[in-house]
Amino acid sequence: MVRSLAEMKQLLNIPQTEVYVTQSGNALTSYVAINKGKDFTHYIHEWAGDKEAVQNNVIACQTGPYREHPLTLIAPFDTGEDWFGPLADHHWLGSLGLIKLLDKNLLLAAYEQHLKSKNKLTEQKEWQKLTDEECLIQVLGKDGWKSQSPLPLFLWGFDSI
Repeated sequence: MVRSLAEMKQLLNIPQTEVYVTQSGNALTSYVAINKGKDFTHYIHEWAGDKEAVQNNVIACQTGPYREHPLTLIAPFDTGEDWFGPLADHHWLGSLGLIKLLDKNLLLAAYEQHLKSKNKLTEQKEWQKLTDEECLIQVLGKDGWKSQSPLPLFLWGFDSI
């Protein structure tokens, strides 16, 4: 991704976002954006630069200002090579998704209607007793576990801005 100056200024205005850069002479060699929005606290949500510079930037952040808080770096599934494996304590594979349930009653009503349309509503469940997390897992599934009939949804957000 190539960011314009206007886009970088907008990025820097996201509350609590911190951007760390490396440079060689007058040339910028890498940057990492940490805490890009409150929902990405301690996440390196965005990064760019050459391999060694980005690695050094991540190490400097993790051993410097974030030594008390492990960072999570978001990277594509296939970067063509394992850039960050040697630096990582843990690896998580799969899609990253954060979701906030705004109207549990509306979601559950839509889910029940979906189950009825698929002839999969076999008994009245006590949906209201589910926590928000349990509700989302029931409706959407989680980490390879499928609900009895997941809602066919594609969700997209505004990228923490």
